[in-house]
Amino acid sequence: MIQLYKFNINRIIGILSLAIYLSFTSPYAQSEPVVQPLDPHPMIELTEWQVHVGDLPVAKVFADEGSLWKSETLNHEWWEKNSVKWFKRDVEIPPELDGLDVILHLNVTPSGIVYKDGKEWFRAGQKSGRGILMASARASERFTVAIRAQNGGYNCRFFRADLIGMRAGYGRLLIALQSFVKLNPGNGLDLNKWKRKLNASANFSQPEFDDSSWENVSSGDRWEGEHQYAWYRAKLDIPDEIDGFQVKGRSVPLIEANGVDMVFSGHTHDYERGLPHPPYNPDTGEGNNAVYIIAGGGGSNLDNHKYYEWEQIDLPDHPASTDNDEFDGGKYYEYHYIVVEIDGKHLKFRAVKMNGDGSDGGILDSFELKH
Repeated sequence: MIQLYKFNINRIIGILSLAIYLSFTSPYAQSEPVVQPLDPHPMIELTEWQVHVGDLPVAKVFADEGSLWKSETLNHEWWEKNSVKWFKRDVEIPPELDGLDVILHLNVTPSGIVYKDGKEWFRAGQKSGRGILMASARASERFTVAIRAQNGGYNCRFFRADLIGMRAGYGRLLIALQSFVKLNPGNGLDLNKWKRKLNASANFSQPEFDDSSWENVSSGDRWEGEHQYAWYRAKLDIPDEIDGFQVKGRSVPLIEANGVDMVFSGHTHDYERGLPHPPYNPDTGEGNNAVYIIAGGGGSNLDNHKYYEWEQIDLPDHPASTDNDEFDGGKYYEYHYIVVEIDGKHLKFRAVKMNGDGSDGGILDSFELKH
């Protein structure tokens, strides 16, 4: 067991193909970890709503007492293109949900904007849409919920509205899941200039190939003639930075510069881990303040010598043998899943091996982080 004593749970980052920040800062923070029971959670269907066809200002939706509204049961389609339909109703916490974190699940095709007591709350789609109506709910508390749905395509349908009671503390997890922020890249590099050759042989793919006799063309180039194909070549010098994002050195400079504490990655099909080795030196790239986790053993074919591609990795403890196809016998080529338990400012991590039949294969790796 490894214990560390510098940890800030306010920021956890995951990188699959995009970098995302996950914030665990919450007004509902508790010291007790969230452990969900296996019994079904109480659920109440909200099938009856007040409906108005046509758009309205949000203030009018919540101010009007009934002159513009009629009653309707969920799951009615409408087909008028670009038409707007408002739904609203009062929601009262029933006794059976008292003391629980009450979650409202909504599904709207193609999508809808959800408001609570006059303020925008969240967006609901065909497969997702949920918000915390009340944490540690008190029976008889009342709210007014409204949904603005617009038919921007084939048809539109509001077909699910459920109140679900979850154990107190679940709201913290939901807040974290709703706090992902995607780091959007800019416009990138303009690859507009190319060399073109019709019906060329495949040996052109080598970097040293001489393409000086090829035709100069631009992106969007076209050619005429049946049963012909074209090869294109472009040479690119990778800069140190594109649109403010570091290119060389992977994403580590961006991660370390923003105080990220934990990084989850995929890509390589194995298990890798790097614990903090402060300080991080942005000039040399040495050291790291973040924890780096690569969990790529979910079920596809395992890599046989691809690991240790990041300098920040300390498990396994030797570089990959990428210059040949021989299996190097690394013990971290294992199917696995990871378990992260967060209790206040204390994090417990386990990587658990899976046997071929899906059964538990024992602990592959474990550590703890403490503030």
